[in-house]
Amino acid sequence: ALTYLQKRGLDAATCKQWRIGYAPAGWDNLFKALADTPEKQALLLEVGLIAHQEQRNSYYDALRDRIIFPIRDSRGRVIAFGGRVLDDSKPKYLNSPESAIFRKGEELYGFYESKQAKQSLTKIMVVEGYVDVIAVHQAGLPFAVATLGTATSTIHIERIFKSVSEVVFCFDGDNAGRKAAWRALESALPALKEGVSANFLFLPNDHDPDSLIKAEGAT
Repeated sequence: ALTYLQKRGLDAATCKQWRIGYAPAGWDNLFKALADTPEKQALLLEVGLIAHQEQRNSYYDALRDRIIFPIRDSRGRVIAFGGRVLDDSKPKYLNSPESAIFRKGEELYGFYESKQAKQSLTKIMVVEGYVDVIAVHQAGLPFAVATLGTATSTIHIERIFKSVSEVVFCFDGDNAGRKAAWRALESALPALKEGVSANFLFLPNDHDPDSLIKAEGAT
């Protein structure tokens, strides 16, 4: 896990700031550690940290052998988790399911961290993934956020406009990234009004924000 994070260019201070962790391999590490009462078991099941296997009538950890990215709400409280595999197996990412405390269509990864940055926040840049968000922040540009396994919604954009007057959409430079940009435009139009703006930054075909910063630097 540490080797993977270092290969992605994330230093120790950044990992600590973003509270990045690792869920070890094994079916029931989390279950054994936390589900010691029926009440706790029910809560873990409700927020999707464990799952039920009906055939064996047993429970297993939903996130295993993955880099773990805590997802915080606007007040800094951890409300969900995202997990990425260490290799190329599928699915590459798993997110916590929606629950009473986590609604994917409303939350933005990195929004809390952007608002906590020492620099004055004048714009928000929406990128596609966790590592893209962290790489932009680590490069000294603390204004990147990402949606959580869902397309950018009008609610997302309205939340952004409550804090800043400008949103920039910066997706991967491939066909999927351009489709995501078009969907973002459709969601942005209902939220546009006097005094706010939405802009689009298109990257070269072979780059995402993380790789472009590594190749050319933050400037």
